[in-house]
Amino acid sequence: MLDTITKPIGNNFASFANENLDQKLLADFSMAQHKDYFSSVAESLQHFQLDSIESDGPDVFYVNLKSTRGGDVKQFLIEFNPNAPCGLVGIQESQYVSYEGIQIQDLNLLHRSLEKLADDNTFSGNLLIEKDGRTVFSKAYGYAEKRFDVKNTLSTRFNLASISKDFVSISILQLIQQNKLQLGDSIGRYIPELPKEKGEFITIAHLLRHRSGLGNYFFNSLYQEKKFEMTNIEDYIEVIADEELKFEPGDAEDYSNSGFELLAVIVQRVSGMTFYEYVEQNIFTVAGMRTSTYIQPTLVQKNLAKNYTNLSPLGPETEYVRENLYMFPSIGSASGGAIGTLDDCLLYTSPSPRDS
Repeated sequence: MLDTITKPIGNNFASFANENLDQKLLADFSMAQHKDYFSSVAESLQHFQLDSIESDGPDVFYVNLKSTRGGDVKQFLIEFNPNAPCGLVGIQESQYVSYEGIQIQDLNLLHRSLEKLADDNTFSGNLLIEKDGRTVFSKAYGYAEKRFDVKNTLSTRFNLASISKDFVSISILQLIQQNKLQLGDSIGRYIPELPKEKGEFITIAHLLRHRSGLGNYFFNSLYQEKKFEMTNIEDYIEVIADEELKFEPGDAEDYSNSGFELLAVIVQRVSGMTFYEYVEQNIFTVAGMRTSTYIQPTLVQKNLAKNYTNLSPLGPETEYVRENLYMFPSIGSASGGAIGTLDDCLLYTSPSPRDS
């Protein structure tokens, strides 16, 4: 699709739009508006070529492009409707931020840089820097709730995303330490519902090291159909059982969200607790992480930041901002979705629990 829109928009634009755009998007704007916008995108990309594509879930992608004339970089944010027929919902240029340019040696400059990013709606969150056991920087930026102008504070809890995978790894290693598991165990021993090519030949070690051949269940149509009903870690088995392996287990390494959901199933079955109970009791409580938990994001909670996207159907000038809860399941899972504060993250990384 990107190849198409980098070319001049001709008389066949209506066919392109009808084949690729989401039906609601087609209904919300006239064909002339669509053509004008895509023409402006095509014109801005005349001297750019594809550099890389970063996935931010099954339906959101960042497309990075480099100028063929050297130097300039552009980034486009592209979103698709996750439900069939999966048409394009929006495409817009986003500010490309190189965080390497932010100088943490000058904390005042760092603060001003982050304030500007927050003012530009490019960054929202909290940052804490600790040096030699002492906090030297701790500030909050942006909004936890845009609708009512509630700003982030240092006590705001955020979705910890893939940091949550650490909790799965620790849980597995704790059970190994208790002689309830071994790294070389085939996962079919604990999840017999899996087909033979997965259950017999994938080991716990393969899952931990992202060497199982499994990929990301995000892209599975069954997951998209059922994700709002998935409240138990075991609900992921059916989705992942149907997933094709990218390579023979152990032959390569490829980041896998699916693998960590299966590890959580093993934790749940071996420990006799739900995965969520196990992590709460054996990691959060032990580390003193009193605000960390797994929670249904639609429940009303204190000090919990909402997730937003500013992806606009027809460009950033429309100031299109909305919550993106529909992108996630009903409750956080093993591959991502625990919530916590900066202080809890600091407690987690500390050599020993601290009083708080």
